[in-house]
Order: sequence, then structure tokens, then C-alpha cells
Amino acid sequence: MTTRDLGGFSLARFPSWHPLHALKQRLLFNGRQLGVHVNGDDIDHIQKLDSFHIIATVYDYFDACNHWIYLLDEHMKLKDAVTMPNYFGFLQDVEQHGHDQISFGYYGTHDRWRLKVEKQGHWRYSPGDLLLRPNRFLSRKRHMLLSCVKGPKWQGEPDNLDKS
Repeated sequence: MTTRDLGGFSLARFPSWHPLHALKQRLLFNGRQLGVHVNGDDIDHIQKLDSFHIIATVYDYFDACNHWIYLLDEHMKLKDAVTMPNYFGFLQDVEQHGHDQISFGYYGTHDRWRLKVEKQGHWRYSPGDLLLRPNRFLSRKRHMLLSCVKGPKWQGEPDNLDKS
């Protein structure tokens, strides 16, 4: 029933009769349901920052990947969530910067994302910030600050085939 286990976290599908069956999965910690429902069909990355857990999930389909990032507090309660732009590849090259920041990229791009966690949170309603938030988080404090530095266009992997 569980699709993958990472550091005690795993995902479990809803029963086929459940209305959320095709849309979301249950997040488990050490086999215990947290009452948190996440998008995606796999956990892409888990990182502990300060007293928070960052859980990145992915839904991989033929044309691209959908990505989401969830922030859980020390009591495993959902504090914040963002929907990332669609990228063709998976999250990669994660680097931690201090106790409250990470940077990462996605395969198939040279873009670099920086995520900072704020314990107290802040109110922010800029159009770019609102586009990243799922509906239930539109009117909540932001605990994750995201910024992106666009990189040069990705040219793909080098062709290592011998053409002679």
C-alpha cells in the first residue's frame, strides 16, 4: 500500500472508492497517518531545516513533472505548501545554507531555486507569491520564501555516441 519510505515518511494511497483517490495521497510518518494529504505520486526529497521538515513530492507524467513542496512543523502539522512550476525533470543538487535555507534545481534546467523557512511567518500577497499557493493557503502566513534565478537554456545531455 505504501509507495516509498524516506526517513520515516511515506505515502499511502486512498482506497479506490474515496473521492481523493485520484488526486492526493496520505502522508505517513513511521506508519502513522498525520492527517496531511499531499499531491503527487512519489516523495522526491525530504530535508530537515531548523525544527521543520520539508517534503517535496512529484507527479511524473509523459510531458513534464508536477512538483509540490510542503512544510511541516515539529508537531508534524502542515504549516505551508507551494506548487512549483512544471519542469521536465526531478529535483536535484540540493544544498543546505545555514539552518533555515536550501537551494536546489531541477533536471532539465539550469534554474536555481532558493527556499528559506521563517518560523514566525509573514503576510505576503504579491501576484507571484499567490500563484504558488494552493487555495487553502492563500490567506495564511507564509513560512516558506521562494526565489528563482533563471539559468541559461538547457541543451540536454552531451551525445557520447561514436559517430565514426
